[in-house]
Order: sequence, then C-alpha cells, then structure tokens
Amino acid sequence: MWGVSQSHLNEQIKKITGKTVGTLIREAQFSEAKRLLVNTELNVTEIAENMRFQDTAYFCRAFKRQVGMSPSQYRAKCRENKVSQ
Repeated sequence: MWGVSQSHLNEQIKKITGKTVGTLIREAQFSEAKRLLVNTELNVTEIAENMRFQDTAYFCRAFKRQVGMSPSQYRAKCRENKVSQ
C-alpha cells in the first residue's frame, strides 16, 4: 500500500491552495458554524457542542478570531441584513 506522510500532504496542499490543511479544516468548521447560526435556532452552546468543542467560551474565542466577531454578533448581523433586504 502506498502512503503519504502527514508533512508531505501538508506541503502539497499548501503549494496548491496557499493554506495548510489545518487552516482549511478550521475554515470549513467555522463555515458550518456560521451556517448553523444563520439557519437554525440552536443556541451558541448547542452549536459549540455540535462542532465538537468541549468549552463554549473557547468556541466563542476561536470563532471571533476566525470570523472577526462573536457568534452572537454574527447571528444578529446576518439577521439584520436579511430583514433589510
């Protein structure tokens, strides 16, 4: 069986996308979190649990670092934009 080392895979993905595998995974993870915030009535704790975060506070910090605003702010902004459209 042919295998690819983790570091080789990461190097190749970075050459193609300009991003590491970890960055791509985080982007996908928070894209899903954003979808849940906009399209469901789940609260932030439920979304954090759904995204496999054991600590809601850590989820909120990571979300803010990735997106630029807290999950609650993101939900409110998206809902405000939907109403004004």
